[in-house]
Amino acid sequence: MGDPLEEMDMMLSFSTSPVIILGVTTKKWVQNPVFSAGSEKKDTDLLLIIDTSGSMGAVIDTKTNLHQAVLAAYGIIKYFESKKNQIALLGFSDRITVNVDWTKDYDYIREQLLLNGSGGTNFPFNRIQEIIDGSKNPLVTVIITDGEIQNISQTIDYFKEYLTDGNKLFIFLQDRKSTIEHYKTLTNYGAKVSKTLTANEMRDSVLNEVI
Repeated sequence: MGDPLEEMDMMLSFSTSPVIILGVTTKKWVQNPVFSAGSEKKDTDLLLIIDTSGSMGAVIDTKTNLHQAVLAAYGIIKYFESKKNQIALLGFSDRITVNVDWTKDYDYIREQLLLNGSGGTNFPFNRIQEIIDGSKNPLVTVIITDGEIQNISQTIDYFKEYLTDGNKLFIFLQDRKSTIEHYKTLTNYGAKVSKTLTANEMRDSVLNEVI
């Protein structure tokens, strides 16, 4: 009962029990030392884009891609929360499943991540553009998916300009069959693209670049 709410890992608590009882079913977030290292010179906003299609699985199943994606997102959110920067969240399957515009309501962002995968995969390119255009600060965009991004040529052209403006882009491919070669142009512009299956790998890849 004595732990501050912001230190509670709501996703891990939910995976233990769907009924949240402080001090009983709740799990505490243990801060990684990397969170206290360094400082941002200027505000940087975070855009999280998470694949929530059926192949991603159930968020409470520790063996699924969605569980790992959400755990990674929680770790990344924690850093941006410590800097009091804005976060936007977009979940997608064959439709937009989560749509949270720029906010500093970090608990709400975390709550919106607690959903199960369903449907196909349709990359919401237009909505991504709208969200990015709505920020006046430098951006870190993190995309986590186990499918291929549709409209790949259009997406690459857009993110080339995005990267040229000094923003950061991370694309994590959770399907071993996915090919990084599709994104080689973006890596030449500074994007980080990798086949990654675990939450720690995704979280650390982002934080090692932004801190």
